[in-house]
Amino acid sequence: MIKHIRQATVEEIEKIRDKSDLMPGHTQILAMDSDSGGADIAVVRNCFEINPIIFGEGVSDRRKLLFLHLLEERMLGAGVDRYYSQVPAADTHYKAVLEKLGFEQISPTPEYRILKVIR
Repeated sequence: MIKHIRQATVEEIEKIRDKSDLMPGHTQILAMDSDSGGADIAVVRNCFEINPIIFGEGVSDRRKLLFLHLLEERMLGAGVDRYYSQVPAADTHYKAVLEKLGFEQISPTPEYRILKVIR
């Protein structure tokens, strides 16, 4: 029997809340019932991303802050209230700078970033 995708229930959403980045207004949580009685759940997120952020060689942290501030002002003007970026797990200095600028690590462990083009 073919299973159909449906909106996840409130109870299903609560089960994944602690391990998911559920962005208010930007997230749709979909589910498909399984034969074992549970459900497969997918968090579909419409998000904005600035990636990569490439600073000029020898640029000060102050200049980095200015650049990000101006980018964020443009985004806020367009109604965007949050965005993602990416930092190499091994680059602890860059990560520390971004955290100083207000970024928050979302994933609990280092992850691979992958892309699938669907046509």
